[in-house]
Amino acid sequence: MFFYGYFSYYSLLWTIITIYYVASSFFLRYPTLLPFIKFELRRRKKSGILGKGNGCLHISHRGGSEERPENTQMAFEHAILNCCTDMIETDVWLTKENELIVLHDNHLGNICGVDKYVGDLLYNEMPLTLDSDTLCPSSEYLDISKWRGFPIKFQGQRILTLETLFQIFPNIRMSIDIKNPNSLVAVERTVEIIRKYKREDLTVIASFSHSNIKYLRKINNSVVRIHSENNEENFRSKLILGASQTTVIYLLLAYFIGILPFISINEDIYSFPLSYIFFCKYGYTVSKLSFLGSNITNYIKLHLIPNILMWIFSRRLMIRHLQKRGIRCFAWVCNTEEEIERCCKLGLDGIMTDKPTLLRDYYNRNNIKAFM
Repeated sequence: MFFYGYFSYYSLLWTIITIYYVASSFFLRYPTLLPFIKFELRRRKKSGILGKGNGCLHISHRGGSEERPENTQMAFEHAILNCCTDMIETDVWLTKENELIVLHDNHLGNICGVDKYVGDLLYNEMPLTLDSDTLCPSSEYLDISKWRGFPIKFQGQRILTLETLFQIFPNIRMSIDIKNPNSLVAVERTVEIIRKYKREDLTVIASFSHSNIKYLRKINNSVVRIHSENNEENFRSKLILGASQTTVIYLLLAYFIGILPFISINEDIYSFPLSYIFFCKYGYTVSKLSFLGSNITNYIKLHLIPNILMWIFSRRLMIRHLQKRGIRCFAWVCNTEEEIERCCKLGLDGIMTDKPTLLRDYYNRNNIKAFM
């Protein structure tokens, strides 16, 4: 009797596991059969950044920080006019008077050579950037050993406000990363300026701060749904949200344990790292374990950990699943042809780079177009 109950328990357990695995695998491939995902698809826009059809956006990270002074008008003009970029990625910080300026670093030392923080200065006190002889890109995706300087000479550049950026480039797609952590003021100011210039369909709002994304979700959820004459809900005033770092990790875990098809996703853009140099930094702590020997630590730091992370983030089935749910998938920051080629093989919707000329040349050679 004991053995009968024992085996019955395990038979039931294996039956449940099998049903769960089959259901997860099925809906991972056919997510739109789930009713709540059909609602997600209706909610997401089909114009602007989300667009229609297939294709891969050319996205200039900070305007192309290895070719021009990052996050400046000069960089954005180069990316748009010379590289035909489809989208600009940039960052914003609040100044002392709560003006949003376009800048990645909170400290002005690297970009301006001044020992000040953005929040300590008024906008009219902001210094110019360093010139081409003294400025070095602050990108974590730069191999400094191969850096040979900017391809052109330039003087110090004026730091832009977000509002000025929208005025200069009214029709270009943009991704705005709110850098102030846990800042309702920064979130509200960003949303206010986006709506002032009617850029809801042209602008992704993202942030590494999960608290900021939670604020943005609340703003989206507070939008009044307007019913048209044919009784269809109008969501056009909704904001386009990028997934936070926390959400990206959460979605990866959900994929690997099999619950991804059954969870709701509020964000519209799944943007994730696919950079060898960026992944190497996660192996640097291993180099402190000197008892392993230099050869082993170097292998772990420069090969094992980056390749494992590349494999984890390169799950084609997960990417296809998200795309079928109306979520666009972007990779950052790819500065080599090998990384760009990997992204293209995954069928991504956008590739972000510090080298817009390199990415445009690759697109032209391989006839890669943006989606409509």
